[in-house]
Amino acid sequence: MKAILFANDEPEQSDRRMPPLGLLELPLYDQPALQYPIANLMSWGIRQILVLGPAPKLKRVLGDGSDYGLSLSYVSPAKKFDLFSLLQKHEEWIQGESLCLMAAHNFFWGDGLSVAEQMPGAATIVAKRMPGYEDYSWLELDGQPWRVPDLGFYHPSVVEVSRNFKGTGSLSLDLEILNRHYAGQERLEVVRWGGEVSWCDLRNLDSLWQIAHQAAAWEEMTETKAACLEEFALHMGLIDAHRAVQLYDEYPPGRYRDYLARVFVAGGIWPEEQRGLRLVEALDEPSVEQPEH
Repeated sequence: MKAILFANDEPEQSDRRMPPLGLLELPLYDQPALQYPIANLMSWGIRQILVLGPAPKLKRVLGDGSDYGLSLSYVSPAKKFDLFSLLQKHEEWIQGESLCLMAAHNFFWGDGLSVAEQMPGAATIVAKRMPGYEDYSWLELDGQPWRVPDLGFYHPSVVEVSRNFKGTGSLSLDLEILNRHYAGQERLEVVRWGGEVSWCDLRNLDSLWQIAHQAAAWEEMTETKAACLEEFALHMGLIDAHRAVQLYDEYPPGRYRDYLARVFVAGGIWPEEQRGLRLVEALDEPSVEQPEH
């Protein structure tokens, strides 16, 4: 599976849920916000990602992805957004593989994020009960509205399907058109996420502050990080220990660097540091010299 990550935050875009300029580059807690959706894609087994957005800015955060065993390509967005034209334009890059379409300002953490292996149909979306997310599309399940993030997993035939539609200028609306098409053919699967999954909508500086506090609380509780790309890449065998330590050395002292050190200790890369007072070892009793006769 490949992915197109919509990280465009230029102000001329008409989608009102796109975040303001530069928000994805800002630190969310102790790492750039852009790392969170990348961590999601890695957890779903995706290695090749086409990033739609201002390449010079986004490359400063992730480069070409090779540090994490990924292949990242960048493409500048058109003045008017059109998902369907975009799919047709990059048909050669898709190369008949399944495709994940994801907005970078929607990202997730927690247990139960597995989605990619639950794709028996032509399209798979997720849904979650989210008060306050009224702007998002919704499904009625069990008599309750379940909100649908800007995320979907699609069969390679999505490129052919896209030839039947014209873009609206909004990623959210274009995805809804696509999902309605598959639902009408009874080829749309819905995966429900419960309270074990946190869904974050990064749309302004206020939400950045709120999500940072959520991330900090979750990480303190679980003693893990939601989006440590070096940890993901190391555990998945995308990079070796030597490269992981090289990346560690590039970070300034701080929480993120300390966390990587704990990852290396837990993985047996580094010996465990002994903390606390070190007791002086008892010395052997000195031998008693025998008098000469």
